[in-house]
Amino acid sequence: MDFVIDLDLDFRLFSNIFDEPITKKDELCCDNMDLKMVDGGHLTCMSCGIVNMDKEYFFTDIFDGRGIVKYIQPYKRCVYFRQKINMINAITFYPNNPKILYFIECNRGKQFRSINRLKKLMKQANLNIYYKYIYSIYYAITGNRLVTISQKETVLYCQQFIKIERYFLKHNMRKNLYSYNVILYMLMKYYSNPTYNKIILPFNKNKLRKIVSSIAVATLTV
Repeated sequence: MDFVIDLDLDFRLFSNIFDEPITKKDELCCDNMDLKMVDGGHLTCMSCGIVNMDKEYFFTDIFDGRGIVKYIQPYKRCVYFRQKINMINAITFYPNNPKILYFIECNRGKQFRSINRLKKLMKQANLNIYYKYIYSIYYAITGNRLVTISQKETVLYCQQFIKIERYFLKHNMRKNLYSYNVILYMLMKYYSNPTYNKIILPFNKNKLRKIVSSIAVATLTV
């Protein structure tokens, strides 16, 4: 029988296995450090996903003879959410794939009415699997960055994303979290980032907007 450990538990419950106290000062981490013990003994910031690899503390669930522990890890979704922001912000660039490079060179200098037009061209060029890099491809072709998200905003959005994630888990809403693009769209709109309307939304965007908005009201206003 497997047991689930709730990562919301205070990490000081494991203080008896630490050789020295843990300090909340790490210049490589964010401004809202929230350390938790995950992945079989790694201190991880739940806000930004930074892992302290210098120290490892191993422990097992004494009720599991196989030494297998399951974790509820909202921070992993947050790390992916941060990666999504970097892609949309054209910080994370497309891979040096010959097909992508050729496509960019053939279209360099073009200006598109919307990013959806570029999406259609990518589909025609059989580049569907590279849709997640569409913002950096757009930037390479046009020289314009569609979405601008500052580092400060990124930290804020990740903090609020964790609140949404915890609400989602607490209420057992469904297996998979709702569209990351819709969540980012709502956060950018909520915090008055004028480029929020450049986020590509799924076909069922109206339904998802209502759901995510209701979650946002329950989490962001507390």
